[in-house]
Amino acid sequence: MDFTLPFPIGAITIIKVFEYYDGPKVFACESITGQKYIVNWIDTSPTYDVWFYVPVSATRYLQILNGKISLRDCILLSEIGMVLEVRTPKGIGDAVEVAYREVSSIVEEELPDPDSYLELGKHEPTLPPREESTVLSAVRSGRDVLDISLNINDQHSNEVDAELLGEVLITTQNLAYHIASNTLSSRGPVTKDVILTNKLKASGFFAASFGIRLKSETQQGLFGDTDASSTLEKLMELFQSTSEEDKFRTVIKGLSIRAIKTYYALLNKLDNEDTKIRVEWASPNRKYKEALLDSGSIKKAIDILIKETKTEIKQIEVKGILVGVNTESNKFNLLIENDEHISGIIGETLRDQQFTVPVKVKAVVEQKTEVHVFTEEEKTTYTLISLE
Repeated sequence: MDFTLPFPIGAITIIKVFEYYDGPKVFACESITGQKYIVNWIDTSPTYDVWFYVPVSATRYLQILNGKISLRDCILLSEIGMVLEVRTPKGIGDAVEVAYREVSSIVEEELPDPDSYLELGKHEPTLPPREESTVLSAVRSGRDVLDISLNINDQHSNEVDAELLGEVLITTQNLAYHIASNTLSSRGPVTKDVILTNKLKASGFFAASFGIRLKSETQQGLFGDTDASSTLEKLMELFQSTSEEDKFRTVIKGLSIRAIKTYYALLNKLDNEDTKIRVEWASPNRKYKEALLDSGSIKKAIDILIKETKTEIKQIEVKGILVGVNTESNKFNLLIENDEHISGIIGETLRDQQFTVPVKVKAVVEQKTEVHVFTEEEKTTYTLISLE
């Protein structure tokens, strides 16, 4: 893979990749002048990645390849006493930055482990690297791009069980549908318009350890986003909140039972397969979000979802006969059509009122329904709001 960096590096070609995780992270490259570099990915943020490009002589290069010198010492014992720090932006509008760093200024958090010796052949890729970033692909195609990377058992394998991949893709697509048609009910088909505007298409695989790129079927509209952009942004907010307990509880309160069950199925599969997942989304309007879920955050989220209940509160107007009132316990009993009884609590605004029973009334009652997400057991309570 060839690309060009600013001076003093210039045009380079990757000649050997040693480590893949969401693309090449440790590799060797050569400039157009013949200068070789050992490259280490150091850090990431929502806006850019940081790399150390260490220029090496032919002798030093062979020593590193043969496991004589660690990647840590390659940096600390740089032959020129410096490394080139390269910052690559995740958007498409910002420029790549290159600057010299004195070895003495490098801190422990920026260094590989002491035993970071190359083991050739251990991580050879079977999938191609991602040719375009998530943002760049979204802007160029005019479609939303959702990149999903799976890391199974921390093996950084470029292979994945078909069953795991299939379930991840199915639950991701269904999750998008259920977020788009957000209703309390867990029954009934997803409407055609929701499917048409939120359908995702697989457009390629990449090494990440195992990465798959999905794109929205709908294209960019007049205001820059697609019809699916809003749904996918909410989907990413769910992924991002999963590792933050309080925020996660707030986000799932706004989801339907269907969406919660579908997300549970996805997390449960990842947990059973000991799989980390990284998700990146970008819209044609250059919006970008990313989330990484490890084993700990997945397990905690599963426990929260299992206990989740949904609450719906609404006021209903009924006609019937008030057949019972207990002013000491503030309870009422109302007989309505079909000999159905509604009983519950008298609202605070009515507790000083004098009641005569039985009497025909027109009443406003607050109906509160709590549904346990997984058992679907319902508990309904009533509060008497007003009487005529």
